[in-house]
Amino acid sequence: MNRVNLFVIGVNKAGTSWLYYLLDHHPDVFMADAKELYYFGEAGPEEEGPKTLKAYHRHFPFDQDYRYFGDATVMYYKSAATADEIRAYNPDAKLLAIVHDPIQRLLSQFQYNKQLGLIDEATSLSEALPDRRSLIGGTSSTPVTTKRPFRRTPIGSGRIGSRS
Repeated sequence: MNRVNLFVIGVNKAGTSWLYYLLDHHPDVFMADAKELYYFGEAGPEEEGPKTLKAYHRHFPFDQDYRYFGDATVMYYKSAATADEIRAYNPDAKLLAIVHDPIQRLLSQFQYNKQLGLIDEATSLSEALPDRRSLIGGTSSTPVTTKRPFRRTPIGSGRIGSRS
């Protein structure tokens, strides 16, 4: 079947580029020649992404012997309509969703915005988010903690599709 059968979705600053890189180096996986194709849905920049299925498929060598052909466009997670489009395109596709501890994600995005120059280097997190503690799980009278609410579990060393 000449269809993409692996999709990587997730939130910004959660490690999707790292996962794309790892999958791209796996011998059974061909990841699209560009990350963030924005073919499905309407979440991508208008000037980016292939406009037709034929143009989308040009990113994948379906004539080669790979088990998985992957598209890593994180914004696909934002819309149920996009999920329906992907399901209609290939109902047997695998979906890898990567998320991030919300507090750690906030801190990572904050530092990234400083690197981009969107926030002045000297600005503290509390200065950048005045009266917005509800966005990160607290209230104005509740201190915000950076304790990890999630239990970390190891990701097995098995190959894609294996049970080990």
